[in-house]
Amino acid sequence: MKKVYEVKTKPDAKGVEKTTQVTVDSTGATEDQLFNQAARTLIVTAQGGWRRNGSIPANFTIMVKDAGTRQPFVATPDSIAAKAQVMSKEEKLALIKKIQESLGK
Repeated sequence: MKKVYEVKTKPDAKGVEKTTQVTVDSTGATEDQLFNQAARTLIVTAQGGWRRNGSIPANFTIMVKDAGTRQPFVATPDSIAAKAQVMSKEEKLALIKKIQESLGK
């Protein structure tokens, strides 16, 4: 099977976008080769999401039929702490106040 994709790429954030016609040709590839390549891509994408959310799970299942949809932010102590690392002191204090209020303190 062959499929042609039109890919737009910038050399960097401020660079000029260029278009490339990419042909993906699976001729001669085994089902196992195709699955392993797809799995590598899905795993790297999931790792990016974990980094964004600041929480790396011990176990995770990727449903191929759902691939390409962003997973919502899951609030855990680790993910909240990771998000707080980029907050200003004032924002962190406001967050602490809200947490204390939610605890009834």
